[in-house]
Amino acid sequence: VGGSGGGNITINLHTGMLSGGTGNAAGIDIDGGATNTVNISSGATVTAQSGFAIQATDGVDQNGVARVIGNTTVNNSGSIVGNVDLGIGMGQVNNLAGGTFTTGSAINLGSGALVNAGRLDVGGAGNIITTTLNGAFAQTTTGTYAVDVRFGGTSDLLAVNGIANVRGAIDPHLLSLLPNTPATILTASGGFIGVNDVTTVNSPTVTVDGQSRKPGVIGVRSAGAKVFACRRSIGVGARLSDTPT
Repeated sequence: VGGSGGGNITINLHTGMLSGGTGNAAGIDIDGGATNTVNISSGATVTAQSGFAIQATDGVDQNGVARVIGNTTVNNSGSIVGNVDLGIGMGQVNNLAGGTFTTGSAINLGSGALVNAGRLDVGGAGNIITTTLNGAFAQTTTGTYAVDVRFGGTSDLLAVNGIANVRGAIDPHLLSLLPNTPATILTASGGFIGVNDVTTVNSPTVTVDGQSRKPGVIGVRSAGAKVFACRRSIGVGARLSDTPT
């Protein structure tokens, strides 16, 4: 939609699945606009075979000259599956309570932010990927960050090119364990700000020497903790020699 000027663009998706095609096709593609809004209601899904669920270009003409730089906000109460590219303006993705955002490899929000109050699932269960987020990241107290975790190998990673503030919960999908080996699942090049008191849910219980232990207990800013937040990364640790909790 768009493509001819700098007016505001609003898209409301109430129900059903909106799926884009292959190649450069996106589920929702906004060309230009000014203050743009995409509202995805509960029961609605946006995805694409190309991997680009939502794309907002900056309104260039046939010579590649920008006509307008739009600022696009996505409010999701339903489901987004795939990459999101909102151009070089101020992009905002609000994954609201009850909403699910299953990421692809890229989230480009320009100078904006991803705010997760619902469920943010990096790549989907069993699909190890790194998602690069250009913008800030904040998870509220109602948000859940779902990741595949493989101790001693590669885990899901959200790599934030900006600042981060992480509260709420981490839901780890455990693929393998290795004693005394942390797994980094989130990094922020600009560091962590504010209160970062994320806790784990559905933490797996393992039995070692006849004792049950949970490798997902939270300990913030402690290198020996099972889930830790350092200055520029959050990880899940598997210290099976710790006192059981």
